[in-house]
Amino acid sequence: MAEGIFRHELAKKLQTDVDHLEQMGYKILSAGLMERKGFPAAPKAIAACEKKGIDINSHRCQPITRSLIEQSDLIFVMTRDHYDEVVSLAAGAGEKCQLLGGNRDIADPIGQPAEIYERCADIIEQAVRKKIYELEL
Repeated sequence: MAEGIFRHELAKKLQTDVDHLEQMGYKILSAGLMERKGFPAAPKAIAACEKKGIDINSHRCQPITRSLIEQSDLIFVMTRDHYDEVVSLAAGAGEKCQLLGGNRDIADPIGQPAEIYERCADIIEQAVRKKIYELEL
């Protein structure tokens, strides 16, 4: 959800279409700590994003790698545990890695009812808007 919401909000701020972000030099990716590759977003995550006008149907998960970390300018993680994992994977990652939710973790809604996914999407959306506002673009 975070990748789709981030793309959507960044495109709004830059007054462009989501499909033009990469042409403008913005590459937004998400990666997980589990070794799952190619799986689609959870149906409840897709539905939560659709309620916000965001299409994440084409999303496929990928695992975080040292190479991906090293290629990234900024890394936003959902929890302190995620932060610790990312920092342990690559030297210098701590300088570009931060909690998306500021001082609070954003819990994974996996296995929860649709309302929890929707609440999580709202929390992510608020956090993303704040981060995008803070970025000098």
